[in-house]
Amino acid sequence: MYSLLIEPILTEKSNMLRTEPRGTEKRYYVFKVRQDANKRELMKAVEKIFNVHP
Repeated sequence: MYSLLIEPILTEKSNMLRTEPRGTEKRYYVFKVRQDANKRELMKAVEKIFNVHP
């Protein structure tokens, strides 16, 4: 699970997505991930690692 997420991407745009919810309760986080990972694997990894529901 931990090997799917390589590192968070910290750019000006990704920081704006993380800190400004644009009128909703949602926050967006951006990660660099392995190329061979699929959406379902990534969702399970994020859910397990961060204890959230993506």
